[in-house]
Amino acid sequence: MDRGKTFANTWDHFLLPAPFSRTVILFAPPIYVPTDASAEVMEAKHAEMQRELERVRDIAEGWYSLTEEARAKHRAEFGQ
Repeated sequence: MDRGKTFANTWDHFLLPAPFSRTVILFAPPIYVPTDASAEVMEAKHAEMQRELERVRDIAEGWYSLTEEARAKHRAEFGQ
């Protein structure tokens, strides 16, 4: 089944959903970086961001296979 158009030449391989596709959009809490952050702090914040992006992606990709209880837990977490 065709899920949409994937733009392979983009940094994130953006997927534009096909019309009438089911989609999930999750917004994780912001990650704040101090304006005077050292290189070590920047590296730690980058790693934190990467972990959160991967976690949210994994939840979204498996959304329709989750139980309703698991979905409710994630809705509460993400404020939906």
